[in-house]
Amino acid sequence: MLRKFIKLALLSSLRHNPTDVVNIYDTFSDLMNITTGGKLLNFGYWDKGVSNPFDAQIKLTKLLGELGRFSNAKNILDLGSGYSVPALTWLHSYPTAKIYCINLSLNQIIEGKAISDQNQFLENASSKLESIESIKDRLFHINSTSTFLALKNGTMDRIVALESAQHFSPFVEFVREAWRILKHDGMFVIAIPVLVNKPPGNLIPLYELRKLGILNITWASQHYKIEFIEAMIKENGFKIDEVVYIGSNVYQPLANYYNTNRINLRKMILNHYPNFLEIVLYRSISKMKRASERGIIDYALFKAVKK
Repeated sequence: MLRKFIKLALLSSLRHNPTDVVNIYDTFSDLMNITTGGKLLNFGYWDKGVSNPFDAQIKLTKLLGELGRFSNAKNILDLGSGYSVPALTWLHSYPTAKIYCINLSLNQIIEGKAISDQNQFLENASSKLESIESIKDRLFHINSTSTFLALKNGTMDRIVALESAQHFSPFVEFVREAWRILKHDGMFVIAIPVLVNKPPGNLIPLYELRKLGILNITWASQHYKIEFIEAMIKENGFKIDEVVYIGSNVYQPLANYYNTNRINLRKMILNHYPNFLEIVLYRSISKMKRASERGIIDYALFKAVKK
């Protein structure tokens, strides 16, 4: 396990290969599920009333739907859809929408479809939601890369990437595909970890990676600066309508939750993983918190409209 962990982390950081990213998530998604209590793969949005990771993840999911005005959308493309829980959440909130889930991980596509069929996607949430009718007619799963999509031009009202766009490489190809597939005046929204106040260049130097903590693993591909993302969006046919920075509601409260509940979380982790992995996780989360407090990283929500 130790050798596999080190190998995956190094390969994903150095090669920026999409296959390595898939392997990271397929290997350690169970760890995320244990520590959060659900099948979402994001850090969550922690505000008043949120006391656990799963509710924070659902909160971030809903926040992105509100930002992207999904209530006015008929066809939504979810890129990097994970286990389809965000899509199911949006289907519940927006009953006229159809959602197309794109994911490079076939394992997550298969398990996401099973979760959809069971229709019990929020069993761990504090607020229970009723089952969704006619899911099969409104939810579709596609195993594909996010930078080369077999979809017709101008067919989507919205494109969403919830904590997945940092894995799309080259990033510019993702933006161009989004422009091609969106209808006129369609929009895409992304939630993404970003670098701020770093040296010149679009990516973080290798010697700085150690400061990112767990982000160096879960952010296991490109590490983009905020200016680079904005430039790619503007230069490829989009108008940035809104940028919201929520890092203070993401990294620090998540780390505080883990520190407060470490004893219980550690017991659950050790039932499935060796001791060293929990130690790495704990230290990494602490580094991530310090990086946020020092202004090295932030977390941004983008809304962009096709010109």
